[in-house]
Amino acid sequence: MMVRLAFSILVFAFLLLGFDLKQNVSFTHASAAELCKDCIRIGILPLKYEGEQKKIALYAQSIQESLTFALSSVNSLIVIDRTRMTDIMKEIAFQQSAYANPKTQVEMGKMLGVEYLYTGAIQEENGRLRIFIERIHVATGQIQPIAQVTGPGADLFALQDQLAEQILNHTQLKITEQEKQQVYKRIQETSSLTAYEFYARAREAYSKDDWVQALVDYNRAIELDPKYLKAYINRGIIYYGREDYAKAMEDYNRVLELEPKYVKAFVNRGLVYTALKEYVKAIADYNQALELDPKSVPTYNNRGLVYSGLKEYFKAIADFNRAIELDPKSVPTYHNRANAYFELKEYFKAIADYSHVLELEPKSVNAYYRRGNAYVALKEYFKAIADYSQALELDPKYVNAYYRRGNVYFELKDNIKAISDYNRVIELESKSKLAYHNRGMAFFRLKDYYKAIADFNRAIELDPRYMSAYKYRAWSYSELNMESEAIQDMRKICQLGDKSACDFLKENGSAQ
Repeated sequence: MMVRLAFSILVFAFLLLGFDLKQNVSFTHASAAELCKDCIRIGILPLKYEGEQKKIALYAQSIQESLTFALSSVNSLIVIDRTRMTDIMKEIAFQQSAYANPKTQVEMGKMLGVEYLYTGAIQEENGRLRIFIERIHVATGQIQPIAQVTGPGADLFALQDQLAEQILNHTQLKITEQEKQQVYKRIQETSSLTAYEFYARAREAYSKDDWVQALVDYNRAIELDPKYLKAYINRGIIYYGREDYAKAMEDYNRVLELEPKYVKAFVNRGLVYTALKEYVKAIADYNQALELDPKSVPTYNNRGLVYSGLKEYFKAIADFNRAIELDPKSVPTYHNRANAYFELKEYFKAIADYSHVLELEPKSVNAYYRRGNAYVALKEYFKAIADYSQALELDPKYVNAYYRRGNVYFELKDNIKAISDYNRVIELESKSKLAYHNRGMAFFRLKDYYKAIADFNRAIELDPRYMSAYKYRAWSYSELNMESEAIQDMRKICQLGDKSACDFLKENGSAQ
């Protein structure tokens, strides 16, 4: 008598292959809207430099960072993070020629969600620098010169002070004397122009992914000025990226010894604690950072991610909401909030956020992929297939998207297409037990039992305790009248703890 498996077959599950992509972390109680209802949102571009002196070209980049960091200490200004600026510049292929193209600059301003975009140029002649700044009103495209300074290159820090003062005066905001002093303090973090130049070189090397040279230059900057806070901060970022968390922690601790209220040190140390799974300490650092700077979008975002990791999704969403109030164009924050909504099974809200990400960043592979997952949860399979397909068009080696799309095809009983996608998964990830298992099930449906058995064999080789693979292999053997092999698999299933398999064996006198 052919063995018929008298236990329930596992429901086909949409399992995610491999690890999730990294969440969108960011370096760097009244509601956020109340805190900043009269704030002005601005972005600062690198200065244009058309000469051939490497040192001056580095100044053009570093002045942007110095002004961004310094002006962000003003409570009534929201200054877009330099990393966001760089990402947008890459997205629209912003080159030197774009500085003279107001349309491109306005486009960038709209993508960043700022009211004003600051641009300008630096020139050098006989050791003297001339720096001027223009302000672009994004809504109208109007360009207005607002700052100009001239002086010896050796007086670069004083020139930056003058620039910051002229920019602040032009905003016509009510700025306290304490805020002004904080701006000047941030600009003049080092008194050593040589240390500043090594710092600028390190930043350039880092931007080119030359972390080794960046470390060398940050080390040199710190040797020249052991109290150079930004050099410690950025060196810590490199150590964090290399997963050398002990050294990253040392750098951030050193910054806080020198300056106990340095917000970036708390934010970045929070990331290190998160990586070390010391979540209570991470939250404590983010709390401290928000006490010092209630406008810090990266801090709300990162604390929200910790809450998400702890499955405290309502707290996470509250933090993401605050971040979005402060920066309505923050792609990572919308993405992270969507992920939290997904975990709460609020799929329509998740889809709305993923869709907003795609409005802001149309080539976001991960947004298409995750929105596809949300459509699957709602059983809107054709929309899911469209999103997975779009993700694969953008990234033809996105293994998870092939796997998930294969699952949807399987659910729709389109076994041939499912097998095609599982084939692609196996080409890209040869040790995927899930792909072998699910391809085996598709072959089983097509009554191609030998191929099904071959796939279940491979899944079991990869995971000798893979109960579902044993079950389906037993079923396949049964269909081929291979009774002893089917019974053997039933015994293994019983050993793995499936009571229905044990009961079946007893009833049929096949237990051992």
